[in-house]
Amino acid sequence: MNPNAAVAEQAAWLDRVLREKRTGPWTVLLMHQPLYSTGRNRDNRELREHLLPVIDSHGVDLVLQGHDHTYGRTYRLRAGRRVRSPKGGTVYVVSVAGPKQYPLNPLHRSLMARMIADRQLYQVIHVDHARLRFDAWTADGVHFDYFELRR
Repeated sequence: MNPNAAVAEQAAWLDRVLREKRTGPWTVLLMHQPLYSTGRNRDNRELREHLLPVIDSHGVDLVLQGHDHTYGRTYRLRAGRRVRSPKGGTVYVVSVAGPKQYPLNPLHRSLMARMIADRQLYQVIHVDHARLRFDAWTADGVHFDYFELRR
């Protein structure tokens, strides 16, 4: 199967799962490869082409990603652009916990609220019906980033 067909198949699967299985006030996706790559010399254009319409159409709140061995958090986005309203849009986060680190990719810098390289991080996410709070901490205990989404 060619890579473009595989991504199209994944998008169809994700659309079906979100349509049939969605429950609760929040929708959070976990993906390995990021839609907005933060690691140098990486760009996942095909993923954005196929998955962004699905994510946007289902009002996904948060997408957690890895693979790039850097940290980046977008502003709220819809169709690849910043959402100016405090409601709506999706936040995309890519993070790294291990010691292997990559240099930053400036390609999506304008979409990022926070970016950093050469830091191991972990996240704590508190969720209730009306609020989702995300905190990112460095491995040595420094509070690095946070945001809240509210219903």
